[in-house]
Amino acid sequence: MKGRLEHDAKRETVILKLLATQPGYMRDYAKRFGSKTVSTKENYIRKVIEFLNYVRSDGRFDVTDLESLAKIKPSYINGYMELKKDMAPVTRANKLAAIKDFFDFLCDDEYIDNNPCNRIKPPKVEENIHVVSMTPDEINHVKNRVKNGFDGETSLEKARREKWRSRDLAIVTLGCSTGLRVSSITEINLEDIDFDKNIITVVVKGNKTRECVVGKNTMETIKSWINDRKEIMNGSDCNALFVSDRKTRISTCTVTRIVERGAGDLNKHITPHKMRSSCATNLYNATGDIYLVQEVLGHSNIKNTRRYAAVSNQKRQKAADILDNLG
Repeated sequence: MKGRLEHDAKRETVILKLLATQPGYMRDYAKRFGSKTVSTKENYIRKVIEFLNYVRSDGRFDVTDLESLAKIKPSYINGYMELKKDMAPVTRANKLAAIKDFFDFLCDDEYIDNNPCNRIKPPKVEENIHVVSMTPDEINHVKNRVKNGFDGETSLEKARREKWRSRDLAIVTLGCSTGLRVSSITEINLEDIDFDKNIITVVVKGNKTRECVVGKNTMETIKSWINDRKEIMNGSDCNALFVSDRKTRISTCTVTRIVERGAGDLNKHITPHKMRSSCATNLYNATGDIYLVQEVLGHSNIKNTRRYAAVSNQKRQKAADILDNLG
């Protein structure tokens, strides 16, 4: 669990660097987030800075002058949002939410009197979002590429893959079988693993600690990596389960490269988060139990889980046949 503290400390350093070139009120804004995660804090600050940079480049308002900021009207923010019209609705909604939160802060701290975002209608986000995931066969295909390589692999790529084969295989297996987010996977320390109970203690979204039950096959894959890890680390005191060439905790960027390389020949855009959606979709297809999927993913709201419960045409036909024969 100390992996989360390590990541948070790095993010706080990044936030300080971001704020160093911003107006003084932004440092007050950064104190607004209370118990929210450092990741949320950084994301909001980045979005607000992006908006302030737009205001600077536009030239109509002075971001260092609060009286000038107070003159910003809803139409101005709508103009900014119009520039983002090609982005996904959920991305646009998140940007507007950050800007609204920023103006809420200015109002709460009595820098300005009114929040111009209160009169702006947020982008409509579709509830029935198409979920990209991998089938069990596709997951096995990715694992085989991680283990055995792929067409056109250079000698350098082959040597690197063989060195990190067990690590990369453990990451893909863990992600697809538990649904853990990539941030939680990278933050696991050796002491977080209970091999007797097949449990890994992780910190998940919202800084909540939970015990993730791991299957025996997945745990064997992790043990295989740990055996190879001992030789690679050669006495290093880093406690991270998954490490990099520099013998330090692996980054989410490295995990992204591992997953994208493994899934390179699939006709789908597979990112680390798709391991989570694959876990959820495959579990629902196998059990039909949406509440079990909710528990595995750690969702507090079942609404967030329903996106993984898409009903296939085959299931619709089965339902039609059942109803057709009733009575």
